[in-house]
Amino acid sequence: MPESDHVFLLIHLMLSIGTGVFILLVSYVFGQRARKNKIKETPYECGVGLSKDFFPTFSIRFYSVAVLFFLFEAATVLLCPWVLINQTFLQKNIPIFLPILFFLSLISFSFLYALRKGALHWIK
Repeated sequence: MPESDHVFLLIHLMLSIGTGVFILLVSYVFGQRARKNKIKETPYECGVGLSKDFFPTFSIRFYSVAVLFFLFEAATVLLCPWVLINQTFLQKNIPIFLPILFFLSLISFSFLYALRKGALHWIK
């Protein structure tokens, strides 16, 4: 990059930071101060009295399904660029099918392993 591009990048960075700081200062100076009291600080519970158990408990199966979902979703996201670049690699005679086939077989075997171990069964 030429040196003049760095100057414009620095100017843009300084203007961005300056705008953020300016907005924060204006809201601090001219903003309305909140009046605190006990009623305003209590959470609204739709007419039901406050309960002591604020964090509901979930079954561990929800977490295992969530982890499996994220893993297979990441695999899907990794496959999307392959679809886009597959034609380019074929034109340049670069073998790309075997690594993707290995990746798909690894994902398939991991899904079958999760099924066999009962990670997706809700009732045991």
